[in-house]
Amino acid sequence: VTYNGMGAGVVSQTVYRQTDELMRREIRKETSTQGRTTIENDFLKQVQTMYGKTESGGRLGSAITAFNTALNALSTTPESSSAQLNVVSSAKALTLTMNDMAQQVTDMRTSGARQVGSAVTEVNTNLQQVQELNRQITRAYALGQPTGDLEDTRDLALSKIAENMDIQTFRRDTGEMVVFTKSGRILVDGNAVQLSYTTPNVMGVTDKVPAITINGQNVDIKSEFRDGKIAGLINTVDNTLSGIAGQLNQLAESLYGNSARTTGVVDQPQYGPATYPFGRLNTTPSETSGTITNPTYLDITRSGSTLQLGVNFNIGDTLTFSNGATARVEAVDTNAASANVRFKITALS
Repeated sequence: VTYNGMGAGVVSQTVYRQTDELMRREIRKETSTQGRTTIENDFLKQVQTMYGKTESGGRLGSAITAFNTALNALSTTPESSSAQLNVVSSAKALTLTMNDMAQQVTDMRTSGARQVGSAVTEVNTNLQQVQELNRQITRAYALGQPTGDLEDTRDLALSKIAENMDIQTFRRDTGEMVVFTKSGRILVDGNAVQLSYTTPNVMGVTDKVPAITINGQNVDIKSEFRDGKIAGLINTVDNTLSGIAGQLNQLAESLYGNSARTTGVVDQPQYGPATYPFGRLNTTPSETSGTITNPTYLDITRSGSTLQLGVNFNIGDTLTFSNGATARVEAVDTNAASANVRFKITALS
């Protein structure tokens, strides 16, 4: 500003904000991808720590090797009391190791499910902030006032949302930002929606991440999360960690099955609902119906000389149940003392 040819200070004009909205959308997309991969990588690091270094056999591998070594030593000197004690000791160590690893997986799944709750809360907070900033920005636009600072703050809130879930946006001429999911569900358009999620206290072996809904509606949108922390947590808990838990169960079942066939020890016949941790046919010895899960152990009471291996049945035979299900006999354990035969069967249909 000049006065009579002399400088008389300055006057600021309207400040305009110039941004590349397409670039910002790409940044939010990559932010979502980074959020997902970071979460998945963090949990995989925990899994790697749980298993130990593979070059040294790993924690579980070392325990199994020690158990097998003790069994081999006992087989050469079965009368040795020290060899017997070593087998018992190494078996206990292996059991403790597997139980501890199973508990760690459960703890990680529970932690992941709880983190989903924290992420949902953060998304709701930032959706509300975007709603309020939209109101302030549209008002400022109407009055011809600068909106740069408000839009910067809104971009920060959108970035935090994108870190947790993949979103799409478009900007109206009034300065308002509309936010919706990649599948097209509105998150902010005038008013912000509220995501609902019930955080579990603990995750059981077969539990999945609870449903995520919008405004309390009875529609689970959990499968629509493809990027962001929430997607990474869902995939880790429901797929990665659940798969590891299943592998540990299969290994335990295999060790149990091998031990049973080696020692000739089997459980008492199963009456009533299935309770065996690796699954059994829901049957009694006098029934032939139920649901087969793999692998399944089926105990059948033996009467006299019936059900003889090589006479009444063979490995590879097909069993047919009254509900139409069929299963193949994979292995057989017998125990004359308990008068039962145990079939290990695999479902065919």
